[in-house]
Amino acid sequence: MKNLFTLLAILLVSFTSCKEHSEKKSENEKTEIIKPLMDFEDLISDYNKWWSYHYHKISLSSEFDALNEKSEKITKDEFLKKLTSGNFITIEMQSNDISKTYKLFELPKDLDNPISSTIKNVSYQDYKFFKMEGTEFPDFNVVDINGIVYNNEKLKGKTTVIKTWFIACKPCVAEMPELNEFVKKYKNEERIQFVSLALDTKPLLLDFLQKQEFEYAVIGEQKELIQDKLNLTAYPTHLVVNEQGDISKVFNKASELISYIEKDATLKKSEQKKLSPPPPLPPAPIEK
Repeated sequence: MKNLFTLLAILLVSFTSCKEHSEKKSENEKTEIIKPLMDFEDLISDYNKWWSYHYHKISLSSEFDALNEKSEKITKDEFLKKLTSGNFITIEMQSNDISKTYKLFELPKDLDNPISSTIKNVSYQDYKFFKMEGTEFPDFNVVDINGIVYNNEKLKGKTTVIKTWFIACKPCVAEMPELNEFVKKYKNEERIQFVSLALDTKPLLLDFLQKQEFEYAVIGEQKELIQDKLNLTAYPTHLVVNEQGDISKVFNKASELISYIEKDATLKKSEQKKLSPPPPLPPAPIEK
C-alpha cells in the first residue's frame, strides 16, 4: 500500500509539473503573438505618422488574423465593424504564423488630433468593400470605345479586373503606368481580362488616350453602374470578379490589387506542378 501511495504522489507531481510547463509555454507563445510592431503611444502622438503607417503598412483588404482590444480572436467582420466607430486604430502584431495579425487599440477620448474622425471615414469604406465580397456583379450591358460589348455573360469563365476612374482624377492617372506593366505581364493569359469603367464621354476619353497609354478596355459614361449599382464613390477603385461573375475582392490601391492577383496566380502554378503526369500509353501490340 505504501508503494502505491508513493507511485501516486510521483505521478501527481509529474502531471502538475507538465501542466505548469504547458501553461508557461502557452503564456510565452501568447506574449510573442500579441507584441505590437509599432509603439501605440508614439504612433498616435503625431497624426501624419499614424496616417503614413496606416496607409502604407496596414492592408485591411488582405487576409489577416483579427484581435480585439483585449487580444481576443474575433472575425474580420467584427474587426472592421469596430473600426467604423472611430474609437480604435489597427497595429500589426508580431506573429509566428505566416499570416498577418492585426490588433485593435482603443484611442483615448481626449486625443487632440483628427485620427478618430479619419479612421472612422476610411474604415467605413473598408467595411463596405468587405461586405461586397461574394456578391454577384450587377446586371450590365455596355460597349467600350472600340465597339466591344461587355455584359454579365462576358464575365463568366474568366477572372475580370475592373477599375473605376475619370480623367481629372490624379491618383487614377498616376497609377496607369504601373497597371500597364501589370496588364502586359498577363497579356498571353486567356483567363484574365482587364476592363475600366470611366465617368467621361467617349470623345474625351479618345482624346485623353492619345496622350496617355492605358492597356485596359475603356468604357465611358458609367456613372450609373459605378455609383448607383455598385455604390462606389471613391476613385480609383479596383474590383476582382471571379469566373462565376461574383465579386471576389475590392481595393483602393493598385499595389494591393496586383499583390492579390500575383499571389493567386502563383498558387495556381504551384498547384499545377503538384499534379501527376498522365499515365504512359500502353505499348502497341506486337504483330505475329
